[in-house]
Amino acid sequence: HICPRVHIYGKDCAGATVDSFFWNNLQFEDGEPYTWKPDTFNNWKRSFTITTKLATCKQVYVMLGYSLAYQRILVIDDFQISQSTTFPPTGAPTYSPTKAKEIVP
Repeated sequence: HICPRVHIYGKDCAGATVDSFFWNNLQFEDGEPYTWKPDTFNNWKRSFTITTKLATCKQVYVMLGYSLAYQRILVIDDFQISQSTTFPPTGAPTYSPTKAKEIVP
């Protein structure tokens, strides 16, 4: 592969070390199927979950361009890690009239 991978390495974790490898997950760009162009800047995007095991690590390394051939040079223009969290739709269970014994206004 010419497309670089990202390697997430967790050290000093509860249990064993954590090794995760990620390929580009970008499917489309500008409405066209995405293809890696080795001689220009490319976009790279991947979502991943911080597992319970990775969260216990005292040191976490992010290695960019992992598995590129040594004769290649990887130029990085912008790098960002962002948090994405999901929340339950409501704080309390929704009232279900079909399960109630009496109608509650």
